[in-house]
Amino acid sequence: TKGKADAALDPPLFSDDYLIAMDYVFLSIFFQFYSLIILGYLEGLHKFLISKFIDTLSYIGYFLTVLIALFFGYGYIEIIKLWALMHVVTFLLCLVGLKFIEAAPVLSFSFEKKLLVTWLKYCFALFSHGIAGLVYNYAPKFLVTTLISTAALAIYDIASKIPGSVKSFVGLGN
Repeated sequence: TKGKADAALDPPLFSDDYLIAMDYVFLSIFFQFYSLIILGYLEGLHKFLISKFIDTLSYIGYFLTVLIALFFGYGYIEIIKLWALMHVVTFLLCLVGLKFIEAAPVLSFSFEKKLLVTWLKYCFALFSHGIAGLVYNYAPKFLVTTLISTAALAIYDIASKIPGSVKSFVGLGN
């Protein structure tokens, strides 16, 4: 017979749901990329009020939807899906934000080849570093939760914070 501790470490039966949630995340990357371009454009025009308003509204919307989801008993998978959906909402808010600037962007299909190649390299570097940072920071937690259980994630999360806490404490002592 298994005890409660052994049952808490069994792999969850809903790993397919995690994979579906990751599909949402990868699809949302498209919207996140274009949102970042529009936000960069707005900040380049010194329209910081609009860009920060969009960011703030997105974070508040995400916070409230997560609170509502938790209130109704939804879990980690639904929160991941909400996070991905917020990238779509942020993109839509960016499109609305473009309406509030005097100089509307003009799409042009004539580019200098050297400028276009430099711009694409720069965008690829920023985008790939962002994805790499996301994977680096959250992959261990995702794998622990997917392969073991959410109870193991809590143990992992606590254990992974101990070295940083000890380092901070020793730094204060010095």
